[in-house]
Order: sequence, then structure tokens, then C-alpha cells
Amino acid sequence: TNWNDGDSVLRAFQRKRQQDVPNEFKGSKQALMNAMDAVGSLSHSIFRGASAELKRDREFTLHALKHTSGIVLRDAAEDLKADRCFVLECVNVQGGALGYCSYRGDKEVVLAALKNKGDTLMYASTELQDDKEVAMAAVANYGTAIAHASARLQADAELASEAVKQNGDAFQYVAKELKADKRLAIAAVRNTCYALKFAAAKLKGDPEVVLEAVAQNPRSFKLATKKMREGGLRAFLLERLQAHEAFQVFLLASLAPTPSSSSVLQSSNDNAGSSAARPRTDHGPTGLTPALLNEQGPNFAILLKRSIAVFAGVPLGEEWVTVQRAHRSLRDGNW
Repeated sequence: TNWNDGDSVLRAFQRKRQQDVPNEFKGSKQALMNAMDAVGSLSHSIFRGASAELKRDREFTLHALKHTSGIVLRDAAEDLKADRCFVLECVNVQGGALGYCSYRGDKEVVLAALKNKGDTLMYASTELQDDKEVAMAAVANYGTAIAHASARLQADAELASEAVKQNGDAFQYVAKELKADKRLAIAAVRNTCYALKFAAAKLKGDPEVVLEAVAQNPRSFKLATKKMREGGLRAFLLERLQAHEAFQVFLLASLAPTPSSSSVLQSSNDNAGSSAARPRTDHGPTGLTPALLNEQGPNFAILLKRSIAVFAGVPLGEEWVTVQRAHRSLRDGNW
């Protein structure tokens, strides 16, 4: 292998993933850095085979970290691993370098590592794994990092909520009592439908939770209770669909003029004469008219519709989209 030629080095690594650096190249900084550029993620063996002098070289070590995992720091010179400023540089490049240094209890270093790679919370000290600020930084980057938080924090509703929003699979690592939290379960299955597997038994039989999972992927229906699978969810869906349809009929009827009100108003206007004629309002059964709604502002009709729907328990917006998706999945037999 010609170690001065990146392509030649790459071909050698493609034949065999571990290559020994020839003695004449162990101290050749530029040649080895070029070789790292060529082989990318396989660069660790090149760093490991470099001279002790190069393993004390900051630029050379950082160059290796850019191409591979934090394990490079394990083989770096001890004086580099003891240098806090250098370790900060390393974890900013590869968060996993935190696992190979002595600064696991240093909050600034740990937070820098978590910003780069959230699951490096596993390397933080026990004290920092119980620090909510640190744990929040971890799950914001990597939801399942909650698995490495303390038991106290795994029972923290706010932290759990952030974790499942980032990755629904994080639901499996929250405290047992939170697995029975309906809001949290819905947030989890909305992100990852198969998180239904980790919900408390009662929630696997809750139509709203199951509906959300099925809307994301109909195959998750198999994780629901037998009662849900054998008609429970279908009955709930039918109820939601009928409620939505009835609400639409109600709105149309509310805004439509009634014969009695129209004739009375028209007669009154005719008697008053053309010069004193008053505009017709044509109130529907609820007293609502398009003109009246528009007078209240462009968003008033939308807000009123939404308020009535919420009061009546009618699915609208995202909830209605979820109902439609789940209905299509069950109707088409995709489950």
C-alpha cells in the first residue's frame, strides 16, 4: 500500500478494515491525515498506529475525531486527556469523547458533549444524571437518553414529555406511573406508533390512545387490547364520524334563513316603504348570519365554530385528521 496515495490506502482498508501503519509513516502527520480523509470512519486504526508524538498533537487528534467516534481520545496522550480546554474542543467535535476523559462530572463539559450527542448522558457522573438541566439538554437532542437519567428524573413529567416529543421510543424508559399518563401516551404514539407497546394496560384499551397510534401506522393496532381489536375502536370511530357529520349539518342549518323569519322581515320591510327599508338579516334558528359573524372580525366564525365543537366533543383540526386516517386504515384493511 502506498500511504502517500489516499486511493491506495482506501482500497487497502476496503480489503481489510484494520491496517497497520508502516513504521516509516507512523510519524508522518500529513500523510496520515490524508489517509484519514480517504478512509473516513475507519480512521481510528490509523490514529492508533501513529507515533506517540502525533498522539500528543492537538490538531492530529482533532482531525481523527472528526472522522470517527470519541474512542480516539482513549488512545490520545494522557496530557491531552487531562487538558480541560482540549477536552472541551473534543466533545464539541464528538460528544462520545466524554466517555474517555476525566471530566464526566464537569457540567460545562458534559453539556457541550450533550449538545453534540445526547446519548452521551450515559457517560456523565451520577450527580449530573440527576441534574434536570443536564437531562433536559440530553433529551432535547436524543429522546431515548432519558434511559440514562436518574430514576427521580425518569418520573419527571416535564422531562418525559420533552423526551417522547423528540422520540416516541423514549416512552419505554419513563417511570411506571407515567406510562399510565394518557397525555404522555398520546404524545408518544403520535411520534412513534409502536410506543403503544409500553403504555399501561388500561391505555392499550383507551380508544383515543389507540386511535392516535393506528392513525400513524395501522400495524400498531395489534398492540391494542382484544376489546379494541374486536370492535371497540370501530364503534368509537363511528361515533366520532357521526358527531362530526351532525355538527356540519348543525352549522349549515344555523346559517340558513328560515321561511318564517324571512317572510315576517320581508313583510315588515315592504310596509315601511322603500325610503325606510331596513336590510334583511335572515337569522337562522340560532340567530347567526354570515353578516353578523363577519361583523365580529375574520376569525370570529372560526373561533365560534371551534368553541361549539369543543363543548360538544366534536373532533376538529388535528383530531379530525387523526380520525380520518384511522378510519381509512381500518376501512381498507391495512392492519
